[in-house]
Amino acid sequence: MLGTRRRRGTRRLWAVAAAAVLSLTVAGATLPAANAQRAPRGSFGADTVAKFVFDLAKEPLRNYIMDQLGLPTTSSQLKELGRKIDALRAQVAAAEVRISAQVQELKAQTRLDFLADVAVDLTSLQRDYFLPLVDAVTKVKEVEEKKPVDQEARAKAILNYDEHKNSFKRRATIIGVEGLVEKIHNRLQPRDGEGVLRDYGRLIMVAHRELTPADSQRVIGLYEFLEDVQALAAWMTAEKFLAISGSSTDLIKPSMDRFLAFTASQRDGGLPNGLHAPIPNGVVIDRGPDANAATYTTANKPMFASAGTGYFFVGEGGTSQCPYLAGPTCDKNNVAVVIKRAIDERLKGFQEWRVPNGEQIAGLFAALPSRNNPEILNYLRGLFADPTLDPGPFLWITDTEGYCGGRARLYKGVSMSTLEQQAHPANLNIPCLDARLPEKLFQAQTQDSGGGLLVVRPTGQAQYLP
Repeated sequence: MLGTRRRRGTRRLWAVAAAAVLSLTVAGATLPAANAQRAPRGSFGADTVAKFVFDLAKEPLRNYIMDQLGLPTTSSQLKELGRKIDALRAQVAAAEVRISAQVQELKAQTRLDFLADVAVDLTSLQRDYFLPLVDAVTKVKEVEEKKPVDQEARAKAILNYDEHKNSFKRRATIIGVEGLVEKIHNRLQPRDGEGVLRDYGRLIMVAHRELTPADSQRVIGLYEFLEDVQALAAWMTAEKFLAISGSSTDLIKPSMDRFLAFTASQRDGGLPNGLHAPIPNGVVIDRGPDANAATYTTANKPMFASAGTGYFFVGEGGTSQCPYLAGPTCDKNNVAVVIKRAIDERLKGFQEWRVPNGEQIAGLFAALPSRNNPEILNYLRGLFADPTLDPGPFLWITDTEGYCGGRARLYKGVSMSTLEQQAHPANLNIPCLDARLPEKLFQAQTQDSGGGLLVVRPTGQAQYLP
């Protein structure tokens, strides 16, 4: 028979195991998915380590200190726990490989060597020390489930548990697990200078003039990986506290509170090194030809979106009265009507859309060396991540060209074959002295409906990348 000291030790070991079980099941949490959609900057993703830890902190007394609640866990539940923890560890390791490839591509090294070492230490702690501890707990439970209990086997199982618990505590102490949450925070939001996200974002902007959702998702992906590592540090810190005799929420809650405060600060886009909002899907931002990388910004830059094709352009005319009028000016394929529709329907979530001018379109294609239709089309499809995008033979712009000595003006289009500008309708042959010039010109314009449209709006003060 084991004495009172051993029974209390058993209760403490179940506290560790049950806390870990609930850390994977509380609030309906599920395992991270490799192809998960990125979360908004203001919240944890539903399938991240950070979300697990956030759920852990909701009810620390119930989730951690389980010996007073009867510990209704079974050996099969604990085996499932081991599989889930291993899957979680594998998910973090896979994310590390993915982010490392991105970092290597842009050769970003600032502050990342230390963070990479931290990730290795934490995944090793979880894989090589915490998982065996869970297995040791499972073996104790298996022995105790068999009736009558084999006391010799039980004593050996508990001794094995004690050894693994002490190994876990020693390794957690060696890597300084209690301080890692704050150290990661200090790399993301240093007291002075730029943090990791700013460094990485600037490298992306140096490499790319045209910025797309994929660019901002790289920064967000790096952040979410580091946040998961930070969450893992918070989780292993709590498990270490639980493995120490006498630990309680007095130690765990302040540690978890710091983690949640740090993540809230890190995700605050209003702070100098906070996580910015993602570039919305379906838009492209031209950061412009800034000469100095230190001045790169997405504030007050043109943002483009595709508004379709098959349009003619006869000007704004009376579009404000179109709900009450008919005719070509109010036709749904008149560019002016398309613009009004984009504003009213908040295309891509925004208003202030307008037709771009020639200079803005030239900026969008500035990085494209080739001037032929296949290259231009592939470039545009790549920018907007739309393999089916096809604006047609030209793109409408607001620039105009006079006709008949300025008696009329024709809108220009940018050729999708050469990127050169040409007035449309092209090759008009209406005599300038024709008494019906305005009527015939208007008719010709409405029949020239082959143009595509990229709409543009200013980003204002919105920051998506440093």
